[in-house]
Amino acid sequence: MKFYRIKGLLVLVFFLLFASLASAQNFVLTGTVVDAKSGSSLPGVTIITSDGGTITDIDGKFSVEVSAGDELSFSFIGFLTQTVKITDQTSLEIRLKEDVVSLEEIVVTGYGVQKKKVVTGSISQIPAETLERTADIRVEQALQGRAAGVMVMNNSGQPGDQLSVVIRGTGTNGDVQPLYIVDGLPLSGAALDFLSPNDIESIEILKDATSSAIYGTRAANGVVLITTKGGRRDQKTMFSYDGYYGVQNPWRKLDVLDADQYMTAMNEASINDGRSPMFPRSARDTITDNTDWQDEMINYNAPKMNHTIAISGGSELGSFASSLNFFKQEGLIAPGKSEFDRVTYRIKGNRTFNRLTLGGNVNIVHIKSKGISTNSGYGAGLNQAINLQPIVPVVNDDGTWGVPGDYGLAMQEIVNPVALLNYVNSETNTYKGIGGLDAEYEIIDGLKIRTAYNTEIAIVDNRSYTPLYYINPTNKTDFNSASKSINEYFRWNWDNTITYLTNIGDHNLTLLGGFTRYREWSENVWGSKDSLIFDSFDKAYLDNSVQILGQTGGGFYESTLQSYFGRVYYDYQEKYLLEAVVRVDGSSRFGEENRYGTFPGVAVGWVFSDENFFPNAPYFDFGKLRASWGQNGNQNIGNFQYTSIISTGHSYFFGNGQRLYDGIQPAFIANPSIKWEASEQFDIGLDLRFLQGRLSFSMDYYDKRNKDWLVSGNGFYPRAGVGNNVGVINAGDIRNSGWEFELLYQDAWWDQFNANFTLTASTNKNELIGIAEGLYVLNGAGGAHGQGTVQRASIGEPLGYFWGYETDGLFTSTAQLGRSPHQPNAELGDLRFKDTNGDGILDDEDKVKMGNPYPKFMMGLNMSFDWKGFDLGMFWYSAVGHQIYNASRRSDLIVSNYTTMALNAWSENNPNGTVPRLTVIDANRSWRNPSDFYVEDADFVRLKNIQLGYTLPQSLATKMKLSRLRLYFLSENLLTFTKYSGMEVEIGGGPLNIGIDYGIYPQPKTFIFGMNLSF
Repeated sequence: MKFYRIKGLLVLVFFLLFASLASAQNFVLTGTVVDAKSGSSLPGVTIITSDGGTITDIDGKFSVEVSAGDELSFSFIGFLTQTVKITDQTSLEIRLKEDVVSLEEIVVTGYGVQKKKVVTGSISQIPAETLERTADIRVEQALQGRAAGVMVMNNSGQPGDQLSVVIRGTGTNGDVQPLYIVDGLPLSGAALDFLSPNDIESIEILKDATSSAIYGTRAANGVVLITTKGGRRDQKTMFSYDGYYGVQNPWRKLDVLDADQYMTAMNEASINDGRSPMFPRSARDTITDNTDWQDEMINYNAPKMNHTIAISGGSELGSFASSLNFFKQEGLIAPGKSEFDRVTYRIKGNRTFNRLTLGGNVNIVHIKSKGISTNSGYGAGLNQAINLQPIVPVVNDDGTWGVPGDYGLAMQEIVNPVALLNYVNSETNTYKGIGGLDAEYEIIDGLKIRTAYNTEIAIVDNRSYTPLYYINPTNKTDFNSASKSINEYFRWNWDNTITYLTNIGDHNLTLLGGFTRYREWSENVWGSKDSLIFDSFDKAYLDNSVQILGQTGGGFYESTLQSYFGRVYYDYQEKYLLEAVVRVDGSSRFGEENRYGTFPGVAVGWVFSDENFFPNAPYFDFGKLRASWGQNGNQNIGNFQYTSIISTGHSYFFGNGQRLYDGIQPAFIANPSIKWEASEQFDIGLDLRFLQGRLSFSMDYYDKRNKDWLVSGNGFYPRAGVGNNVGVINAGDIRNSGWEFELLYQDAWWDQFNANFTLTASTNKNELIGIAEGLYVLNGAGGAHGQGTVQRASIGEPLGYFWGYETDGLFTSTAQLGRSPHQPNAELGDLRFKDTNGDGILDDEDKVKMGNPYPKFMMGLNMSFDWKGFDLGMFWYSAVGHQIYNASRRSDLIVSNYTTMALNAWSENNPNGTVPRLTVIDANRSWRNPSDFYVEDADFVRLKNIQLGYTLPQSLATKMKLSRLRLYFLSENLLTFTKYSGMEVEIGGGPLNIGIDYGIYPQPKTFIFGMNLSF
């Protein structure tokens, strides 16, 4: 018996010892949970342990008993769940990231919001966090590659220049830019220069017809909704500073011939034409200059900086946000002549009084900008540097400007870019006030009325000065001169809506009705005078001229819009979805016959994952099918195109004394029957979510047809038959179709390592499917000087395709010359142009499609990773299936410089050369004819943005009295992979003037250091 007692005692002692050891392995873990973006604490976060759990207190702090090897799960509504494995740490800081694809997330739509789960249209969303990870100057830059179906191309790399934005293909010959709605105010793309990306909360892009039909007449090109930042209610006052400083340099220079190579090439060209060498040895020995004209124009290490100070906060009844932003960027080209400075102050707030909520926002902006020619074969742009001979010095020994004429090289417009820039003095100052007031009153539960008035007032002041100068006989002035222009414009928009939301059991219904008024007008005046008494840009004012009379002018325009709209939204159990929209617009831009247009839209959706028959798979969360059809309008044709306006400036001499009389006449023939251009679009889409929201996928197919295409009829009808110019007419139909894909993945992999991937991809096929009787083609932009039209539109082809001669290599044998009677002046080494119609004559009838400036496929990839305070982000963008017409060399100027491709020109000593023989006379027009020789593959992949950052631990930040401190290093356009030989591969423009490189102002490669600070 005693033995059993002793044994029982030993077992008890062992059990107590084991329990003591086990208890010794447990320890208390403390920590804080914060918002990864703002650094603010998160109260009420659920923390689940292996044997229980807790929640964070009002300051985001927690305390929990754990043991090594335990896993803690942190979850909070609107944020991604994060799991952390415990080792031996006793304190922990958790940074929760927002769940950007949450089905409960609110998406901004036209005149309202919707839960993402029940959205029936095709809407892409770009959150503020994406904008904060860039150093973009303009909002449009943030759209590139981050929304499927949206093509964004830089018109140039000059600071502040507007970008080309095309949503789901080009459907018009006029303005292809989408409609931008900034906090309720409709704006054009050109007017977005006031908006700093730092001040934006979110961007929604309405791509399908039903989503955008609520904006009717102006929505044919899509709608971009921009919401600026406001404070959060029940949030303590927060101060923040975001700033960076960086330097810009070229990512590429053109490989042009140096002085020795140039003289060798010119000698070869002369000898090929049976002439004496242009630069004999005696002359070459006297030439010592080897000017790199690109270097002379590039502003190396050009600074770029941005500083934003903001304050925001809120209470139970209201919120506010205010910021002051300063942005400055010097251009990569033309030091001191290409700059953009912007100062913006904004304030936004709201306050609730029982059932009434009042809100308002104000933006005060000053922009100072300077600019040069960005993509032209003329003027003081890069085209001068590309074509000017390297043997010409910038300045001669006697202090005069070096010019080609000093070496017997006649160049006409090409002279000396440094000299030209020295005499360019122009500055534009823009002063803007943008803001609005809104009021919303809830009459009864679910029934609200809202009114919002938004306005923009702007004054654009431009002045320029041209001094007295002499460069050469054709580039000089006889007097100094000054000019001044002032453009004042004002626009306002007044929206009034009534909304009723109700649910009866499982039936949810939202009714919206409203009307809006819009008006804009502008007045401008300008003047110029010669012979100023001061030789200075600072004193270049018209009253400093000794000239009594100068030149003056001015004008006025006005446009108004009156609209009525309604929308019905219904769903059953958030499973079966229906939306119907209609808008009626009346525009002053059309005559009484067709002043009003009606634009309907309807969409349906089915959340099939909520069906009882759908398997409850652990890896599949959500599935929705949606389809939509609708019509939108386009009125971008200018004012008074339906009537015949009077034009001035028609002067003629009459009588024996030949006295000059000023006359007036109708500018064009009236067309009172002109009507809306309608865009009709069908869309079908699929939305899926997997792995508890970590993976989401969206796919859309669209078919968009623009009917009654608005285009200028001038040039397509013989003037002798009509007696005057033809104005805008409804001329045809365009079709765009394609696929869009968006894939998002985000997860916490291990030990606080978080990953986020967003992939967007889209295709587009553009085709002109109809054209008015009497019209066969639309001619667009020309190539290099003297090449004529190289871009056009015709039935069955994409809008703006390249048009010219098809080549078949070089003439390498006399037999080939004999078989080409359509090229009687050809010699060995010349280009072989195809006689496509076989009539033995080389003319316009032989020209064919040479390429397409619009990409067939676009893709964007955003990747971000963060681990224990470190974060790395990359954004890649690619466009393929398009071409560029390289017109950067002035082939009409026979002594222009070449790129180094000329080193592979055909000659008797280089019979395997692939480049046409060098020639001065060019009797075969190998270099001067528009042909596929100038069309190059424009496919590219570009690392648009890469950023590495570090955020201080919250415990350390708290000791410094801060909420958040993040330091980062960022680079833009660091890598570009392309076969294109020019200085820039992204070349935007209009529908019939895009993708032609005349010597474009390139985008820079930028290195930036920045800071995000809040307290």
